[in-house]
Amino acid sequence: MKILVFYQYYTTPKGSWSTRYYHFGKRWVEAGHEVTIVTSCYDKSDLTAEGWVSEQHIDGVKLKVINAQISNRLSFWRRVGGFIHYALFASWYAAFEKADVVLVSSGPITVGLPALISRYLGRRRLMFETRDLWPEGAIELGHLNNALMRGFAFWLTRRCYRAAHTVVPLSPDMGDHQRAHYKVKNTLVIPNGANTASFAAKRDSWQLPDWARGKHLLLYTGNLGPTNGSHLLKQVAEELARRQRDDILLVLIGKGQDSEMLMETAERLSTIKVLGLKPKEEIISWLQHATVALVPLADKPILKTSSPNKLFEALSAGTPAVQTTTGWLKTLLEDNRCGFTVSPTDPNQLIEVLETLAGDPEKRGEYAENAKQVAAREFDIYRLADRYLGGFEELMERVP
Repeated sequence: MKILVFYQYYTTPKGSWSTRYYHFGKRWVEAGHEVTIVTSCYDKSDLTAEGWVSEQHIDGVKLKVINAQISNRLSFWRRVGGFIHYALFASWYAAFEKADVVLVSSGPITVGLPALISRYLGRRRLMFETRDLWPEGAIELGHLNNALMRGFAFWLTRRCYRAAHTVVPLSPDMGDHQRAHYKVKNTLVIPNGANTASFAAKRDSWQLPDWARGKHLLLYTGNLGPTNGSHLLKQVAEELARRQRDDILLVLIGKGQDSEMLMETAERLSTIKVLGLKPKEEIISWLQHATVALVPLADKPILKTSSPNKLFEALSAGTPAVQTTTGWLKTLLEDNRCGFTVSPTDPNQLIEVLETLAGDPEKRGEYAENAKQVAAREFDIYRLADRYLGGFEELMERVP
């Protein structure tokens, strides 16, 4: 089977972003399929490109790296320009690259252009993956305020859902929304996940820095921005300082819109450290030494549909997770006793969870073991890759 993927954020474990499609592509090649991924130069990836497009090969996967610069640190219009740049160049491959199945991963919804070209001009079987809900998420978070652009985004989203033979939401709540609001019929839920074997393997050669030893670590990894609860993180550091809890340290690994605010907080308080971006291999070691992993999201209803990669990485490392949404993740953590849900606006709730686990090693150990088990059972990245293969095969049979 020839599988053609459009995904703007491809990275390997050497980068500082989700390795979802690195592992998917590797698995599909190992299963005997021919895989081409059309991607771009995301600033948290380890990929670079020369000229307009660079062809590269990684673990048997052919990459077409479009030299479109994508970064959350760019202004809104520069980000839009990068998305359009990618969509236009990707459309060439959508029209002319041979494939039995085309998989397009959104957002942003601008990838709908190569999706529609693949479906109607290339006349190929189309799977349309939604990593978040566009444009509802962008509107609710205040990123898409222009009425004309909103209208176009809704139109393009509807066209993509209608064109797709299968829609792949990353959470059951997301799938419910698509069926209720867009009348989507064929869905296949494939959440984010992690290479559970890699996250569970001990790395004896790696040691905590001196300033972190002997402390209970609250670890956050990912984008440092308002959508990801950056103000809650700041409040947690301030409350820890007020309580004089020098035995607890908030460690942030990442960059984003609020990096400067959080670094200024770290300069005046000893309860927080901001480390910047780190490769995936080092993040695994930090997770294994953390008492709790934090997965805060802003207090917005749309975010209850999220499928945050960092949560499944934490569970895979055997680190209990604390998150702030009221949707499927809350149910997941409660049913499997592997984490907790707290208010997105109350730092005291989060600190109380940490104090409970720090003061009860037996309970923390129980939650850690439960975390590993649920990760291996439901969120192992290679199990998810195989689920995708099953979806491809079903699509090949359903659509001649």
